[in-house]
Amino acid sequence: MALVSLVLAAGSASRFGSSKQLVNIDGQTLLNRAVEAFNMITPERVVVVLGARFEDIYPTVNGAYHCVYASNWQQGMSASIASGMEYALTEFGDRMTHVAIGLGDQINIRSNN
Repeated sequence: MALVSLVLAAGSASRFGSSKQLVNIDGQTLLNRAVEAFNMITPERVVVVLGARFEDIYPTVNGAYHCVYASNWQQGMSASIASGMEYALTEFGDRMTHVAIGLGDQINIRSNN
């Protein structure tokens, strides 16, 4: 059994006014805080789904996480989930039995480890 995590971070943060993914919280980007928490749960099985501002955000994703570009991110969260699932199925195939979906802007997400 293999749990895979999808961290959704494809939105444009239009109401926020800038890339929430890149906001610095205690010396770490908001996105990396979420990604590292999910990595504690699903080591080496974290798929980060990016879209808007991909060129700015992708280089900041720390670690050996799987990143995918959701080319249709403007269509909403379901499009990001579909892109992430397509990648996860290709990458993890029959080993993937469950999926945890989280958001890249969850400021207080933490693992218990």
